[in-house]
Amino acid sequence: MLKNVTKQYSYFDVSEHETNSSRPSFSINTVRYFKKKFNNSLIRLLIGEDNFVSFNNWFMHEEILLIANIIVLARNDAPNHDSIEALNKYVEKDIDSFNRAKANKIHFSTKYKIDISSTMVRKNLLENKSVQEYVSRENYEYIKENGLYK
Repeated sequence: MLKNVTKQYSYFDVSEHETNSSRPSFSINTVRYFKKKFNNSLIRLLIGEDNFVSFNNWFMHEEILLIANIIVLARNDAPNHDSIEALNKYVEKDIDSFNRAKANKIHFSTKYKIDISSTMVRKNLLENKSVQEYVSRENYEYIKENGLYK
């Protein structure tokens, strides 16, 4: 589905690292993989705010912060992330400072704030509600043809 959405943009490359792995897909493993593959590059992990609220419960979340910076994409319906006091020391509001840092920073992006999340799409599909307005035509057909999220 990522390939469907990004095919019109030549600067995107969709990795199949997680789908080709025989192990469970923990974020720390993916971050380590990309750090090794692109050793001299800055590693950024993009996550939705709805998922970030449980970040301090993720497997080896401290090591993720040692390797990468995290960009949290704001959602209108996400629970308040301020309750995660242990992570407040990593929050960097200044985007220039965030971009210069190699790791240990979290930035909340509100520039493209939307109400859509994969959780919401799956929930609507389980309730037999339409998701055509939230996903591309190709991905809507892909979901229907493959009976996903039922």
